Amino acid sequence: MTGPQEPSAASGFAGVGAVVTGAGHGIGAALARALTEAGARVVVNDLDPDAAHAVAAELGAHAAPATPRAPRASPR
Repeated sequence: MTGPQEPSAASGFAGVGAVVTGAGHGIGAALARALTEAGARVVVNDLDPDAAHAVAAELGAHAAPATPRAPRASPR
């Protein structure tokens, strides 16, 4: 029996899409990097739009930033 393996394109991430929340910093950014290195296309989502754009730019063509917007209340 083998233990957990590092994700790779050979393990099924090639062509997969992922949305990573909190990807502008720390663990979320590291996860976004690992997924793109493994062949996934990643949407980088963070409450800090500048950080999301910076990480997406670093990851290149396999990533795109998502900018959150404040929800609007609908009239009752």
